[in-house]
Formats: sequence, structure tokens, C-alpha cells
Amino acid sequence: MQTQPRPRRAQPPGPLASGVHAAVKKNLKTPPPILASDVLREDLAPIEPGRNASRLWDAGAAVLYLGVGICLRFNLGVRGLAPQASAICLAAAAACGATALVPFPYLWRAIVGGFVGAVVVTLGLFGSGPLALLTAPDSNAWVETLRVVTCVVVPAALLFRSHYRAYRRGRALLGVAFALAVPFLIHEAIAMSHGAPIARVAAALGLIGALSGLFAFMASPTTATTAWCAQALTALLALDLGLRQLYAPALSGAGPIAYALTAVAFFTSVVPMALGLFQTLAAIYAPDARLVDVHLPSNPSEEASIPSD
Repeated sequence: MQTQPRPRRAQPPGPLASGVHAAVKKNLKTPPPILASDVLREDLAPIEPGRNASRLWDAGAAVLYLGVGICLRFNLGVRGLAPQASAICLAAAAACGATALVPFPYLWRAIVGGFVGAVVVTLGLFGSGPLALLTAPDSNAWVETLRVVTCVVVPAALLFRSHYRAYRRGRALLGVAFALAVPFLIHEAIAMSHGAPIARVAAALGLIGALSGLFAFMASPTTATTAWCAQALTALLALDLGLRQLYAPALSGAGPIAYALTAVAFFTSVVPMALGLFQTLAAIYAPDARLVDVHLPSNPSEEASIPSD
């Protein structure tokens, strides 16, 4: 016996807007929430820190090199050298400008910028280029090499410490940097005891700028202050060179602002070297630094004060 199926009762039609809302809800995908731990990890262990800042600095370095090169072209600094210091500045300006405009990978930009600065500094240590007066009049290549090392390794370690505050190896790298800077700091301390008064002031400023970086050994140094210490160290040691304009004897073949241009060229050269070293360290240690438990207190005293269950 066959039975006819009971017809289903028709449902009343729903509003037109409900179908639209259902389609919209079906197509929309809710993005995953940003966890507080992810934000904290990016703050304590960033990936590629200073990427945009390095491009801005490369552009600024290109302008500074260009300005120094123009001054040297008008015989305001060292002259009578082969190769011409102005030509070296213009070549360095072009290289820095290229690194600022060309979308290099993070690590390659760091290496190229540091290489340009290292070439200019190396020429200066051998008495050529815009830093030809680096070892004059009372200094020597050994002392100025120590100055360059101090201006590169200590600021690089300070920047690394400021961006990776929860990473314990950052404090160890900072200790190694200060150990490398000890010979130059001893030289600056000795220079404070003799020589012209302005020379003593310049040495004292350089020593103060270097010792200000000891602040970064604290358990949780602030990012802004630690970065400021790195900038102050480089600026004060460059100022030490520029103040020679006031007490150093005038040399044959040197223009009226030769030492001041030497200071600007020195600052422009060592900063990309320090940034290059910092970004190289960041590229090497960032993956390991991101494994740090962001929920653990960075201060050992805070960890000891937490009661155990």
C-alpha cells in the first residue's frame, strides 16, 4: 500500500535583508586576534629593528658627504692629496644615496652602509681622503683606530641592548664592547691630565660620552635613553676631533675649517659602521631572542619577590 507523503507546510518568507546579512557573515573572515604576548615579544625582540631608520640615515649621510665634498672642493679643508678628498666624498655620497633608494634586503643594506664608512675611515688612517687629518697633529694611527673601534662597537652594542632588553646575551655583548673600548678610554683619561685646556675638555667629553653607556647594564634600560647614549658617544668623540680647530697648529695644505670638516666626515663614516654592526647582530640573534619567555620578569629582584605556589 502506498501512501502519499504529507506536504510540508510552507515557511513564511523572511525579510530580504536577512539573506544579505547571512551572505555577508559567511564571506567575512574574522582576523585572528593580536595577543598581548605577541605585542610584547615584538617590543622586546623585534625583527629587523631600525629598517626604516637606516634608510633615512643613508640619505642623511649622502647629504653630509656631499656637503663635505663641496667644502673640500673649495679648498676649505685638506687639499693637495691624491686621490682628491672631494672625489672620495662624492663617491661615498653616491653609494649612500643608492643604499637609501634601492630596496636592498635588511642585512645587505647594513653591510653596504658599513662598508662605505669603513673605506673612508681606512683611507683616513693612511693619511688620505676627507679624514686625512685624523692622525694629525699629535695623534697616530693606533690611537685613532681605537677611537674608531670605540665609536663602532659600543654604540652597536647599546642599540642592540636597547632593542633586546629581555635577551641576556645583549648584556654580554655590551660587556665585550666596553672591554674593547678600555684602551681608548685609558688614553682619554691620560689626555685629560696634560695638553691645552681645550684638549683636556675634549678628552673629558669623550670619556663622559663613553661612560654614559654604562647605564645600559641595568636590568631594564629604557630604549630611548640607551639609544641616546649611543648617539652621544659618537657625537662627543667626533666633537673631540672638531675641537682641534681651536688649539691644533695650522698645517700646510689645510684649509680654514679642515678639522671641523674632519669631525663631520668622521661622524658620517662611523655611524653607518655602527648601524651595520648592530643590524648584523640583530639578524643573527633575533630568532634566538624571540624565544625568550615574555611573561618572565626581566628584573631578577622581581623574580625573587614572586611567591611560589
